[in-house]
Amino acid sequence: NLEHSILMKQWALNWSGHLKNYFPAYILVFIPTVVRLSSISKIRQFIAIPFNRFLLVWLFINLGLENHNLFIKAHQPLHFTRGYVWACLFIIGLPVIVSFISSIVKQRSIIAKIAILILVTTISFADNLAWIAIQANKQFNGGGGGGGITITKSQKEVFDFLRNNYFKNEVLISQDKKIGYLSTVYTPYRSYYTHDYNTPEALKKWSILEKYLNNCQEDSSIMKLNQVVVVFKSNQKCISNLNAQLIFSNSTYEIWHKQFY
Repeated sequence: NLEHSILMKQWALNWSGHLKNYFPAYILVFIPTVVRLSSISKIRQFIAIPFNRFLLVWLFINLGLENHNLFIKAHQPLHFTRGYVWACLFIIGLPVIVSFISSIVKQRSIIAKIAILILVTTISFADNLAWIAIQANKQFNGGGGGGGITITKSQKEVFDFLRNNYFKNEVLISQDKKIGYLSTVYTPYRSYYTHDYNTPEALKKWSILEKYLNNCQEDSSIMKLNQVVVVFKSNQKCISNLNAQLIFSNSTYEIWHKQFY
């Protein structure tokens, strides 16, 4: 349909990975895979097992997906890098990894075995730990951004209220993009504006929303909707013009309810 066509165009972005990123991301599982398939006889032995042939199909399909920009128009290829290739390489190289670790810990003390286990685990999850640390630092030091992994106490209070006070067939309009986006997760509401790339005609809709709440300009696409409006308490320039009822307030937000019919 029309909305899906619009979204497809918005998704057509060349967000692709780079070789300098692939190397550290896959090196720990790539080397054991190469060792396991290091000769013709080992490859023949490997592909003789149906599950292993499935692993190879899995590997090449996902390599194609996360690098599809090399063959067709790019649709955010980076979003296909969700650990599928890593997981596949890990399973293929697992016997080599197990053999290597066993040879290291053999005839060692319990303390040494625990230390080796901690070291191997830390190295294996270094990428995940680094990402969590970076995002947590941004979140708790005002960095914010699309990678934020927490919600504030005030935002949670808004979600709790909206979840427990659902006006059927009404649309949520929010000055806070994060509330507009996550309301589709934490509440039953449809949101006028959600994710930047998952909202049809996103730039146009955000412009309409800003003009509506900041400049008191009414647009037909909004005026025909029954609304639940979330605004910052410090930014209520046009809220009095909405002819709406205040139904919730906390330290940061107010929620107003407006019915047209």
